Amino acid sequence: MKHRSHWKFHHSMSCKSLMVELGQSGLKPSQIKKVVNAMKTQCEANVTSKQCVDVLSEERKQYKDVISPFVGVNHHGQSILFGGALLENENEETFQWLFKHFLKCMFNKYPSAIITDQDKAMRNAIKKVFPNTRHRYCAWHIKKHHIEHLRPLVTRYSHFKESYKQWVKSDSIEDFEAEWEVMCVKYNLENNHWITEMYK
Repeated sequence: MKHRSHWKFHHSMSCKSLMVELGQSGLKPSQIKKVVNAMKTQCEANVTSKQCVDVLSEERKQYKDVISPFVGVNHHGQSILFGGALLENENEETFQWLFKHFLKCMFNKYPSAIITDQDKAMRNAIKKVFPNTRHRYCAWHIKKHHIEHLRPLVTRYSHFKESYKQWVKSDSIEDFEAEWEVMCVKYNLENNHWITEMYK
């Protein structure tokens, strides 16, 4: 009987909404558990911190919208926010729609350059909507992912890490291109799709 009443209490809308409200006010799951357990009747079992976490996670999953800010640089070299959008998903059609509307807001003035993360749907949409815009990947995102993608090369070749650093920090375009050619031959990089994609 205790388990059944606990299930009813924990899954009741009033209990869930109380947990969500307490979570939004900044309380931690362990604190929410104490408040909820103090308010329940004696015949109901205690709510655990894990159950509070589950309810809060379920609530957050309902809001999966993607925030897409458009940030640029003004004539003083300062970062400025041009605009932004909340997107329902991150597919190519959605990005095409977004970029077309951004273009309208900018009086059909195409950006000369655009920097993004490595999202393929976004990349394809940029090619279609901004065909003459120079598209580059964000250095922070590349660094974030390079460890996982380059681990097999670092493991297989003892000098790869040093060669990679030297290539990335090349002083000129010519040095960069020359180092790339050397690395391709030395480490057989044609088989590593991630690094060849980053090179392009």
